[in-house]
Amino acid sequence: MKRIITLFGTFLFAVFFELFVRIVIIIYQQTEFTFYGTASLPGWQWIAIFAVAILISSWIAGMLNATIMNSAHPINFVVLLLLMFTWRISEYFANPDPELSFSLILILMHAIALLLAYFTKQKIDEQIANTPVHPTD
Repeated sequence: MKRIITLFGTFLFAVFFELFVRIVIIIYQQTEFTFYGTASLPGWQWIAIFAVAILISSWIAGMLNATIMNSAHPINFVVLLLLMFTWRISEYFANPDPELSFSLILILMHAIALLLAYFTKQKIDEQIANTPVHPTD
């Protein structure tokens, strides 16, 4: 049960972070708000900033997932990636003017971020395991 709640919680964190970034960009640019696609993002610079924000939010979600579960088990990251992939597919089909390249770039950002989170958590666990319990002064 803890795994399910953690997976959905970290997934929802990533979705809310994405929507927050969209709202900030829209308020800053004073454009029309849309939940999907690049129609409300005014220029390629903002699309790049949005993609980096997706990378960061996915990495944070992966790290939160691994930290709460206290495990860098690959299945946790795969399930989280599947949830994010499902979100992107539903976003693609809900968009009246879908952009396949944008959706694929965001899926790639999710995958890269979760892979980085997996390797980061593995490295942290390795360093903790190699740290002596009673360090000598």
